[in-house]
Amino acid sequence: MHEIVLETCKNNEKNKHHENRVNPYRYTGKLLFSTSISIIEFDFDTRSVNILSEIGNSYVFAIDYDYKNRYIYFPRYSTNDIVRFAYPSKIISMQTFVETEPYPTGIGVDSANDHIYWITRFGILSKCNLDGTIISTVASSFKDSWVMRLDITNRWMYVAEQGKGITKSRFDLAEQQKIVNFTSSNVYCMDIGTFSPFIFY
Repeated sequence: MHEIVLETCKNNEKNKHHENRVNPYRYTGKLLFSTSISIIEFDFDTRSVNILSEIGNSYVFAIDYDYKNRYIYFPRYSTNDIVRFAYPSKIISMQTFVETEPYPTGIGVDSANDHIYWITRFGILSKCNLDGTIISTVASSFKDSWVMRLDITNRWMYVAEQGKGITKSRFDLAEQQKIVNFTSSNVYCMDIGTFSPFIFY
């Protein structure tokens, strides 16, 4: 299972109408993603792959990036905590950020308001400040939740529940609405389109 974060992605105008006619978009920058045991960086420019961190048996199902303070955050499923490290950085130094309820799975960073949100497999949605203080429970009504994403630009939160669907709401759960229904699908990954108003799962 993977959860991906696109650090930088932009259209290369030089090649838009000439060299790359099949796909007019040429990506540049770096793609950050996780497997269940590693955090990995892919460089679009050099085509190189770099393992930033080996997680071991902790299991990671999601990552997110704080663009303002330049940290990668991820929940560790088996150890019930959230860890971060500075990125980019020549030396990767892991810091335990907060301890969580059992089995954290999804995470979202709202750096505009200095908050970080996370959800557990059992549906407890929590948040705290980006310095790790003032931990609070936002909701405990979700069921079997493996993934959540934040649309920072439009201020929407998306939560996927196994066997139920995807819920959209404001960050305080106002205007909550079910936007996708499913009864037999298991959703472990979800992201928001960079160039389109779609969610992908």
